Amino acid sequence: MSRAMVMNNKEVTMKKMMVAITLTLIILVMSCAQKEPFVLQDCYGFLEQNSRRAQWFDGEVGAVFSVDLELISGNGFDLLLMDEANFAKYEAGETFADYLTGSGLNMQSTLLEVELPETGQYIFVVDNTDKNEGGAVPQGSVIYHIVVALDQ
Repeated sequence: MSRAMVMNNKEVTMKKMMVAITLTLIILVMSCAQKEPFVLQDCYGFLEQNSRRAQWFDGEVGAVFSVDLELISGNGFDLLLMDEANFAKYEAGETFADYLTGSGLNMQSTLLEVELPETGQYIFVVDNTDKNEGGAVPQGSVIYHIVVALDQ
């Protein structure tokens, strides 16, 4: 093989590598540009009887809040999604309103999604108390797995 042919083969190989690298970078950039939901929480939780766990987050109007919650052991639980004003009422034992499409009472498992109606701070609560009319009746501690995401 002549020296010119060897150089030509090396140039062709280098050009092929450069094209492959460029295509890989384009694919990576495009996949990063696709908006994925932001996972707020993915964990196992434990709640003693008559206790609750609350998580605050900021959401924008039109964002989709989703929660996948599964009871691992224990009785049912309540899942509530509220704004700050209603959370204060909930904590005080007063009548409160929650976003019904984003909440559930006396559940074993749930997959809920709700489009947030306004920009602001929201609170979701996993509840093992008897505060909620028609909700779960605590019969001991509960263990659950929860995945919460926000797609803004």
